Amino acid sequence: MLYFFLLGDVLIYFNGPNYLVMEMFNYLDKQIGSVNLKLEYSPTITDWFGVKDLQSHNIAFHPSWSAPYGFTVSGGVGYQFFDSKGPKYDLNGDGKEKLNWWHWNIGVSRNVFGYKVDVRYHDTDIKKGEHDFYGYDSNHQIVDERVVFAVSKSF
Repeated sequence: MLYFFLLGDVLIYFNGPNYLVMEMFNYLDKQIGSVNLKLEYSPTITDWFGVKDLQSHNIAFHPSWSAPYGFTVSGGVGYQFFDSKGPKYDLNGDGKEKLNWWHWNIGVSRNVFGYKVDVRYHDTDIKKGEHDFYGYDSNHQIVDERVVFAVSKSF
């Protein structure tokens, strides 16, 4: 079972006794009228999901626009890349290590009766045969394109 919690801007994942992952989220953002521009850099502090000597880094840009009638249109595009101090991960035997990937999303949200309602499209460029390090054969559905409907409440 996977557990995670957020302490400030450090996200900690636990998945049984074998490993824990700590990821630090760092942001710079600028509000310009109804537009917000946010830049993210998020490195892992520990080995990436228990893979010895593998560190990850994520750089992303998250713009948003406060639209009329209380709607917010937002999105993001980012690049996840890795620094391996251990073995190389040439999974398809072509002599190249393919661990890095792009990710993006776009959506619209609005507060409705005190709840934030969000509809968002997510996708990545992770491909079978290039990113099999992630267990693509057994769990490729976690990186397939999708539309997500979410409802949240802040306390």
